[in-house]
Amino acid sequence: MLLEVMSLLLFLSTASATALLLFLFFNKIGLGWIGVITASVTLFTVGLGTHRSCADGWISPSIGKQGACSHHGGVIVNLNDFGWIMLILSIAFLVIAAFWGKRRFLR
Repeated sequence: MLLEVMSLLLFLSTASATALLLFLFFNKIGLGWIGVITASVTLFTVGLGTHRSCADGWISPSIGKQGACSHHGGVIVNLNDFGWIMLILSIAFLVIAAFWGKRRFLR
């Protein structure tokens, strides 16, 4: 359960950070392009940043088929090294942007 939450967090944080980055620094491009680029980067990150395996760690060639990992606790989604790095960078960027925006707004 926790790993599914982490992959969802990776998806949401990457999407938010990418959209915010594009909006703050490249706001001359249209909102449609911001959406397209955000979706592309997010799907690319989640695609490369996660992998599926059995709950007990068994790597099954049958993942994606019905009954895969039924004797190994079911299929789970894991974050790999790229996923963890992108998650940390995305959250760090969002925190920095929030503090930067707050300071800018209060002046």
